[in-house]
Amino acid sequence: MEDFLVTTYQNVRSSKRTDVLHQVVLELMKNADPMLNQLNYICEYTLEKDGFGGTFKIDIVGVDHKGYVKIAILDKAYNSCVNKNIKNAANTTMGEAARLMFSPIGTHIEKIVFVSIMPRKAPVFDNQGLVTHIDDVIQAKHRTQIDKVLQQQYNGKVVTIDLFYDIDDIQQKKSKTEFQDITVSNITQMPSIYAENHIIQQDEK
Repeated sequence: MEDFLVTTYQNVRSSKRTDVLHQVVLELMKNADPMLNQLNYICEYTLEKDGFGGTFKIDIVGVDHKGYVKIAILDKAYNSCVNKNIKNAANTTMGEAARLMFSPIGTHIEKIVFVSIMPRKAPVFDNQGLVTHIDDVIQAKHRTQIDKVLQQQYNGKVVTIDLFYDIDDIQQKKSKTEFQDITVSNITQMPSIYAENHIIQQDEK
């Protein structure tokens, strides 16, 4: 995880960054839940018909020996302007959960897992790449809680996992260029997706 995070501000729109993110998340989840090693995994899996009648690309799926999708993982690594987009991210999570649960794979699926990786404090950049201020991401997350809603809607089949970390010396960084090579600390551990009550509660530090 740390190897990924120190480069998280590099090539932010690159598919290579996304590929690395998928592998990091998958390995962390399998380490937290060894039983997940029983499945075969496919990244960037295209679901031909979702609950809304269209196609849907799933970041990672775990498929059993019969070819049924048992686990669907959707991962994101946010790193700037997090607070500005946090409500939209919550709305997207709710919508994507419905698209998957009411699709043909919803019959066999055991878990849909939304994994978000983000700094506890995150920079906001202007058009010139200068830092305008620092977001308090934890505070924004406290104002945007959807776990209880997902629990009531899907009875534990849909869970969210938020993994947090600190960017060292963030207050001293003044431009996007200075975030190209960072060091990080206090990384949240990946929990089991089969945790009691199905709602993943993280130590936000």
